[in-house]
Amino acid sequence: MHFCSLFAIFFAHIASYASAQVDDALWSQVWADWSSSISQDENWNRSCLSDAVPIGERRWLPSAGGIPLGLWNLYGSKMELDTPSTIFQILAEEILGYHVGSSVQDVGTAAEALWTLAGCSPSDTESCHGQTNFHITFGVTFSSNVSAEYDRVQRLQMGGLLENLASMGYLTRAGIYVTEALLQSAESSTSRSLLDDYRSYDARYHQPQSFFDDVESIDSSQLVPCADWLTPGQAALCENNWWKAPTCRFKGNGSCVPCLTATVGRSAYRVAEVMDKAVAHTMPLALGVTRSVKDLHDLVAAHRTLFVFWEPDVTFLQLHPRRISFPKHNPLQWLRGDYSTDSQAEDPRIVVSSDLMMHAPDVREMLLKMKWSLSDIDAMMQDGVEAK
Repeated sequence: MHFCSLFAIFFAHIASYASAQVDDALWSQVWADWSSSISQDENWNRSCLSDAVPIGERRWLPSAGGIPLGLWNLYGSKMELDTPSTIFQILAEEILGYHVGSSVQDVGTAAEALWTLAGCSPSDTESCHGQTNFHITFGVTFSSNVSAEYDRVQRLQMGGLLENLASMGYLTRAGIYVTEALLQSAESSTSRSLLDDYRSYDARYHQPQSFFDDVESIDSSQLVPCADWLTPGQAALCENNWWKAPTCRFKGNGSCVPCLTATVGRSAYRVAEVMDKAVAHTMPLALGVTRSVKDLHDLVAAHRTLFVFWEPDVTFLQLHPRRISFPKHNPLQWLRGDYSTDSQAEDPRIVVSSDLMMHAPDVREMLLKMKWSLSDIDAMMQDGVEAK
């Protein structure tokens, strides 16, 4: 799908912001242009706006004789559904008049994005004082690990190599999710179970297993061996690449609810949290780890299972998942390594290279005005998926 079609879809949700160079009259003209043009034949060389800055007149950054404004995308091949990056690229190219170069790598991590904006790597800090080819990234959440990496990068140069510029306007969440189809099935059953409430999984009073596939029906060869993501003592409690909670560990087939998570970067995503919650709340969970987010999606789409993920994200959007609620987040417990309460919502940030102010101050000003709500993002991604 051409970016113009996506932008036309997205514009209905984000018309509340604009750069300093865009007034209300122009936004009205923008919408009129798209409304009349998105049904026409599209190609990758035409602009979205009727009065867009022509490609031949767009500016390069002055570094090293001229380079494009670099946009590092955390979401890899899904960039066309990474709505903030998509919208920013069109605005920067067609209104501000910059050449924009965007990354097309596989899904990356926030730490990788920070080093990329700094123009170097953790193993080659000497090159951190040279030129960077990427200047902007969207959606960095500052967990303790990411914050530590950010501080490490900043210490390499007086004044820092990066700028934690602004919030994107909404909060992200992560946790254990259940699909809409499973929710509806349980709610319409005789037990009228509420599968988005952790108390419905308490094995002392409920039997949630009846709503899910048997662990044995999921091909264990598609899971990462427990020894790769657990301590030796924990891995010894595994069976066929599944870690099983105490409430269902020795009770045979059909006694556990399958719960899947993915390998993200080089780590199994949020496994300690899931294990803590299963033990603390007597949840009969069997936890397995897939080798990639794609593998996680494929297994969740094919089986009745819980899964661990984050929102907003397009990966499971068509399954309309609901996050399972837990007791209110307790930060002191989390600091002690007790993850039995709910996770904390995080503020995704726009991070830029420190030289952006010097090379493109108008871009920095526009970025400060870009804000969305979570409902904006969800609606834009949903529209984008349906239009593909």
